[in-house]
Amino acid sequence: MKLGHELKPARTILYKLAIHMTDTVQKELLKTCAQDFEHLHHTEWGKKVTRHALVAMQAKKTFKTLPFTQDLKVCKTFIEVHTRVA
Repeated sequence: MKLGHELKPARTILYKLAIHMTDTVQKELLKTCAQDFEHLHHTEWGKKVTRHALVAMQAKKTFKTLPFTQDLKVCKTFIEVHTRVA
């Protein structure tokens, strides 16, 4: 997900390079590339990359928080032993 934020300055770099170009054909080509890159990043990144990354992170988080069967057995035994004593 961080990659998406890191790619945003790439458009700015392309624009800056275009500004310093002396050849007008190359300048316009570079500006067009920067605009196309911005449009592609804006329209496709959220749909195809960010959504899948969020789903993967949520799945990873869910599996991390589930206790193991052995842990549940130990907890149950502990509760049973301590509730009988009291």
